[in-house]
Amino acid sequence: MEKMMREPLRVDESSLKHVSVLGRGSFGCVSLQRDSNFRLYAKKSSSSFNQLKDFHKEVRIMLRFRNHPRIVQALSSVVHLSTPPEQRCHIYMEYASKGTLFNMISRFRGTPMSENMIGRAAFMILQGLEALHSNGYVHCDLKPANVLVFPSTTVGEPWDLKLADFGCSKEPCTDSRSLFHGTEQYMPPESLGPDGVMGSSTVDIWSLGCMIIEMFGGCPLNMGWSMP
Repeated sequence: MEKMMREPLRVDESSLKHVSVLGRGSFGCVSLQRDSNFRLYAKKSSSSFNQLKDFHKEVRIMLRFRNHPRIVQALSSVVHLSTPPEQRCHIYMEYASKGTLFNMISRFRGTPMSENMIGRAAFMILQGLEALHSNGYVHCDLKPANVLVFPSTTVGEPWDLKLADFGCSKEPCTDSRSLFHGTEQYMPPESLGPDGVMGSSTVDIWSLGCMIIEMFGGCPLNMGWSMP
């Protein structure tokens, strides 16, 4: 818990300027912001206060793994609320200038990535999962769009990966029955039925296997449950 005792992270929102929209999803959108010192921020925002609980969870998990090289970093310790009439909530994270693993896979247009690239990607994702699982966390929505790509901190290497988007994640000592399953294409069949098993680390391992299939040029099967 000592990581949570560090000096809080703060963002001076008055100094920020909108640069561009980075992406949109069911939660809302992610935009690129720049402050007066030209520091860049990824701003994840939603117009629905139903996302407030998930945003608080995301910030908690990012702060729990503050400075971990395979977990995306929060740049603010709180969930920000916009004043009326906007009624939006948002959080600030580090900006992944090289996009997502989904973008990387898409550039190969269905052909396999090199085994060296696949091995490097899988190893970095496993490093992130080891950190989560060994501390009682499960991602629960692992997929290429939730793996961010950064310039590498290792000389001679092209990129590094970090896990992101913890809104669906299981925290230690929480009831997995309260969780929503992630993206069906990346979930094991036992997690998708009416009594689906969530909150197990094996869910993330299945999802990693699906991503590796994609990196080899394949397409994971949707294992979604249906009534007989």
